[in-house]
Amino acid sequence: MNTPFELDKKSKITPVMQQWYHIKEQHPDYILFFRMGDFYEFFYDDAVKMSEELDLKLTTRGTDENNNPIPLAGIPVKALNDNLTKVINKKIPVTVAEQTEELMKFGSKEFFGREVSQIITPGTVLDPDLLSNRSNNFLSAIHYDSKLLGADKKRFGITFIDVSTGEFQISEFDTKDALLNQLYRYSPVEIILSPQIKEINIETDIQKILQEVLFFEGEKTDFNYDEAYKQLTSFYNTHSLDGFGLESYKAGISAAGAIFSILKNRQIEILRKNPQIESTENYLSIDLIARKNLELEQNQRDGTLKGTLLWVFDQTHTTMGARKLRSWLRKPTRNIHEINNRLDAVESLYEDLLLREELISVLKNFPDIERLATKLNTGSFNPRDALRLNAGLKILPKLLILLKNSQSISSSKLLLTIINNLKLSPEITDLIDSAIKDDSPIFLADGGTIKEGFDNDLDQLFDIKDKGSNWLSKFEEKEQRRVNENLRRVGKKEAKLKLSYTRGHGYYIELRSGLPVPGDYNISRSLKDRTRYTTTDLQEMATKILNAEEQIKEREEFLFKEKIISIMKNNIEIFLSNAAVISSLDVLLTFAKLANSYSYTRPEISEEYNLEIIKGRHPVVERILPFGEFITNNTFLNEKERVLIITGANMGGKSTYLRQVALISILAHMGSFVPAEYAKISLLDRIFTRVGVVDDIWRGQSHFMVEMNETANVLNNATKSSLIILDEIGRGTSTNTGLAIASSVTEYLLSNIKCKTIFATHFHQLNNLALQLTGIKNYHVAIEYDNDDLIFLYKLVEGGTDESYGVEIAKLAGFPGKVVENALALRKSIDKENNNYQIKFSHKNGSKKEKKTESVLQDQNKIKFKKSSLKSFILPLNQQKVINEVTFAKLDHLTAFEALNLIKKWKEELSENNK
Repeated sequence: MNTPFELDKKSKITPVMQQWYHIKEQHPDYILFFRMGDFYEFFYDDAVKMSEELDLKLTTRGTDENNNPIPLAGIPVKALNDNLTKVINKKIPVTVAEQTEELMKFGSKEFFGREVSQIITPGTVLDPDLLSNRSNNFLSAIHYDSKLLGADKKRFGITFIDVSTGEFQISEFDTKDALLNQLYRYSPVEIILSPQIKEINIETDIQKILQEVLFFEGEKTDFNYDEAYKQLTSFYNTHSLDGFGLESYKAGISAAGAIFSILKNRQIEILRKNPQIESTENYLSIDLIARKNLELEQNQRDGTLKGTLLWVFDQTHTTMGARKLRSWLRKPTRNIHEINNRLDAVESLYEDLLLREELISVLKNFPDIERLATKLNTGSFNPRDALRLNAGLKILPKLLILLKNSQSISSSKLLLTIINNLKLSPEITDLIDSAIKDDSPIFLADGGTIKEGFDNDLDQLFDIKDKGSNWLSKFEEKEQRRVNENLRRVGKKEAKLKLSYTRGHGYYIELRSGLPVPGDYNISRSLKDRTRYTTTDLQEMATKILNAEEQIKEREEFLFKEKIISIMKNNIEIFLSNAAVISSLDVLLTFAKLANSYSYTRPEISEEYNLEIIKGRHPVVERILPFGEFITNNTFLNEKERVLIITGANMGGKSTYLRQVALISILAHMGSFVPAEYAKISLLDRIFTRVGVVDDIWRGQSHFMVEMNETANVLNNATKSSLIILDEIGRGTSTNTGLAIASSVTEYLLSNIKCKTIFATHFHQLNNLALQLTGIKNYHVAIEYDNDDLIFLYKLVEGGTDESYGVEIAKLAGFPGKVVENALALRKSIDKENNNYQIKFSHKNGSKKEKKTESVLQDQNKIKFKKSSLKSFILPLNQQKVINEVTFAKLDHLTAFEALNLIKKWKEELSENNK
């Protein structure tokens, strides 16, 4: 991190700026925070950039060798962490250079030495104060080897590591799309790319899904497999990696080696946690398209948390629990025993309100012992950290008592396991209580950390210092009397004497200049109107005191590092185990609290095919609407009805319903209760979504091409255990072509893949598929026309519909009468032709005899629309404005959250107009 610095005494550049140049040359791509007394200063381009990023005043100081002014900006030392956070959040790498105790000489002048204390990039932040506490901070490395082909040899290797927690994950993939899915799930803040990956130009693809990620290009040697293997076996103290299941992970090991090499160069230690190897068989796979469409962690409007599933559930009581919740959402489990164990625990906590509230009350004060354990391991652990960790350790007995005394958890294996896995550390709490002062400073060098009575040698030094302080107090009183007596003898007024101390000049007596003083006073420094003196007695005592103070600091540092830290390090595994237990308990408590607050029910998890939801609700939309206003809907998917085709008008709630089914399924796999009256969820392997798209300019792909690519992904990767959500197919081409594609896709999903599918479409002709193919059920979203208004009921009703009400809405929008008249006539003609639409498949999979007498469309008598009321009339201007907004709203680009807000706005405006 630091290289020897030699001062060039012949240079015109000042010694301090020579130091700056020396450090900057070692880290040219990093912003240098350069310590200058009570400030960190920036020079040259760093100053210009930081003045913009941190809103600092840009000035100049001195000139360079060409007599050009040197740009300068700075921040106070006390503002370091706040500004580091801002810079790191902007994905800017940083080097911090601190002053050392060593003084360097340049002629008659002295100046402090400086050396790099920290190299911080977005992915290598260790200090929790600089991080988002509620989410992980992943550093990633990606390796690509085109020579790796075959069933057991995957070309893409990717590693994720959170240096603040030690979480370490290795994966390998065959395709770039699979790699991008993994990147989106983990959302690293920094990525190290192997030189070989430049062959496929992946940066552009990554930037599209992770706009603010920082890239570093690693050296080819960093990704060398043999060196990587050595680094990992050395780190884990093993001869082989086979015990971790990594024997065939050549590309993955190469990627991991690069991360370890980078961390070594930056002198960053990490906790020794076993690598996690991800297998898609173990968790519910949700690719990046589905994660975006379902708005699990980022909304589609501005990429923030608001209006997402996580927004509703992010109510954990500890930061560790928040990260665990995100982990469960990132990888919902497919292990039915694990799911049911979580559900049992949630049910126990749900039923015992008193226990739940008491546990939550205790957990609210629990510190982030996972990240504290990392600081302990890396050597950045300070006295305040020890106090925080101790506070957490003291909470553990309270948790154990609450859990052990509860009768309601006896039926929960997971809660009983939590009880067994919570480990108390009385020896650590006793150690910290006896050793660390409650008002300890953050920095050990500031002194005042260790309590009296903890160490005999330190107590003796305290005694010397205390006696010295008493001596100084008495000495000052004595010298004040002597000076005044001396002044009275010569007929002068008494003067105020001050005994002071400065780091550079030690202890001294200070008086107004020109006064007669006792003969044993020796001048140490003359100022403009003050003179400083010392005496032999004062110098001798000052030496004793300063030696004692220095020895106290040295002794405190020794005791803290060698006696306290070393003992605590032996318990790191216990701290991490407790962190894992506490974080899981926190998530389970959150699930139980939300289930109680939002009237969720326990889902039944089944390995059968069936997926049944009675009175299901969208977990996000219902939180946005006033209580009780959300319209519930049922879902029945089984072997006899594998495909649901949903027709009806825009804004009728089809998209909300589709997402609702997927979100309920995800929550069930996480082990949460769900927003429904009853839910039986089959074990799923993947969830696919094909929802509204826009042109992909990055790849030069049209709306239709993007749609086809997404649909192809579904057709090529779905299995019988998958859930498919389709919101329109075939819109980007001609009507006949789109209808043909939509029909063929539906038949393939039904007859070949046999997966559970919900398909919302404007092709009402697809309703006729239910006559030809076994396994299709038609539904529509109900609409009423009342008092000249179209009313969206948001209710799913059996049977299809050929009504979209597009022409009626066009008329209400103010279309000329002739246009509306022609449109109505044309629609009638087209509908007559298209309602007889039948598909003649080239094979007979799942076909059934044509039922000439059966109609698959809804009984129009079930919902009566006042067609006569659509006669031309004049609307008030305010109503016309609302209808124009309805007509021209870009519905394909709206999220459920945005659509409902628009509906609410329109409803309020129309209500005001009717007053």
